[in-house]
Amino acid sequence: GQRRIGFEQFERTLELVAEKTGGDLEVLREDVVAAHGPAFAGTQREKVRLHDDKSTYTGIHGSDGRHSIPVSDSTTTTGRRASRLSIDCEATNRSKSPASPSPSRERVKELFFQYDKNGDGTISIDELMPILQSVANMREADIRKMFRTMDKNGDGSIEIDEFVSWVFGRQSKQDARAKAALIPSDTSGLQLTFYKFCGPAATEMDGKSFTKLCKDCKLLGKQFSVTDADLVFSKVIVPGQRRIGFEQFERTLELVAEKTGGDLEVLREDVVAAHGPAFAGTQREKVRLHDDKSTYTGIHGSDGRH
Repeated sequence: GQRRIGFEQFERTLELVAEKTGGDLEVLREDVVAAHGPAFAGTQREKVRLHDDKSTYTGIHGSDGRHSIPVSDSTTTTGRRASRLSIDCEATNRSKSPASPSPSRERVKELFFQYDKNGDGTISIDELMPILQSVANMREADIRKMFRTMDKNGDGSIEIDEFVSWVFGRQSKQDARAKAALIPSDTSGLQLTFYKFCGPAATEMDGKSFTKLCKDCKLLGKQFSVTDADLVFSKVIVPGQRRIGFEQFERTLELVAEKTGGDLEVLREDVVAAHGPAFAGTQREKVRLHDDKSTYTGIHGSDGRH
């Protein structure tokens, strides 16, 4: 009456496959592990000559740098701007920023005891909550969900072995956000700023948030406009996607530095210094007869409440 199998039953299926094929069971298990998971392939569209063959493009489409066609001196302003920012996918992949070195286990254990405020040898949800809310700008529901993931034995607190296992184990995107706050590294400050511009519940950034980051971090100016920000974002985003992850964001900063001729490290420091988005409420216009109390008459002019 069942339609699904558990892990033990799955192991039995591998034994049966090995018996049927006459193969070695251990080799078969290694082949399954090497796959790392399912492979997905979307529907492949048919080629359209007038779209795919860029040599057939005419007008601005033939000269626009976004179509990777060389731009002549007589091209339009839009074409020139796109050409200056044009990069191919291979160059993007080659120039990915190197990953930060992993922290040592000793360092992770030191941080564990820092977060154990009452010194009982465990970290409670009440000790973790304010750190992740203030530093990582995470929602309470997301923090509680992550806490349950860390608490392997389900006793309501995180022991040092559980904490170390979580830090060095496989993590979700929300876990990566929390790790950037709890385990400082060379890029954690930049990561936290990135996540704050993504929003409390998001771990990836859309084009609107990227433009706001450029504005709030004062990256926009004569050398780098809002249009340039849109073009940079379009260069790093995966076709068909609407958001970018942290590694792609690091690549956008490299492109901004190239466009403006600035120093990449200084640019990264400027972003980190912003700490997150700046918010400003709508300012109402002044109304003279309301705001200028010298114009009040009658009881309104003599009433102490004014």
